[in-house]
Amino acid sequence: MSQIDAALRHTVHSLLSGPTEAAASLSEGLEPKVVAAALGYLRDRISVPRDMGAPAARQLRANLNEVIEKVGAKAAVARQV
Repeated sequence: MSQIDAALRHTVHSLLSGPTEAAASLSEGLEPKVVAAALGYLRDRISVPRDMGAPAARQLRANLNEVIEKVGAKAAVARQV
């Protein structure tokens, strides 16, 4: 559960500060499969217009996708080292 919390916090940081600044603070040790499953589930179930407007949902989905990709890329780099 703490991995999902960390991934969601990183997503919020990315929304508030921008993806470039947030990428530097990405937590170590996040498992790509756990993050992809949790954030992918959230991304796929955002309801427009019930949950939020279309532009906000698009931005949230983009940031969720970015966190999923960055965690996977960081894990791949760590495995190569």
